Amino acid sequence: MPSYRGHKKELAAINEKLTSLCAEKNSALKQIIVDTITLMKDDILKSVEHTINVLESKIFEKEKENDTLKSKISQLEKQLLTTKEDEAHNIINLKEHLHGKAGQINDLEQYGRINNIRISGISENLEKNTNESHEKKHQ
Repeated sequence: MPSYRGHKKELAAINEKLTSLCAEKNSALKQIIVDTITLMKDDILKSVEHTINVLESKIFEKEKENDTLKSKISQLEKQLLTTKEDEAHNIINLKEHLHGKAGQINDLEQYGRINNIRISGISENLEKNTNESHEKKHQ
């Protein structure tokens, strides 16, 4: 029967062999893990790069659309300003025209009164017109 010390030496040798084997296997396992993580990292990186490219493309399209809308807004603001200026000019012209027509109407009323005759002594009846009054007097 082998002695305790002999077993201890054998166990130490086995332990040393297992440690070196584990170290070798650990390095192989480590390499497998590193390779797997590297592949996963590359896949994730490609996915992120693709997503970034898609988002950059969408941002570019939105910026282009934004520039187009800014241009349209600027053009519409210029049109609005021109329309307001035209409207103000038209209002001034209409006021001047209205003032001129009011003066012409006043002149025509004054001219129309030249031929009017004022007869005193005849009472004015608002209910009857002058033709009825004239017929009653001549009957």
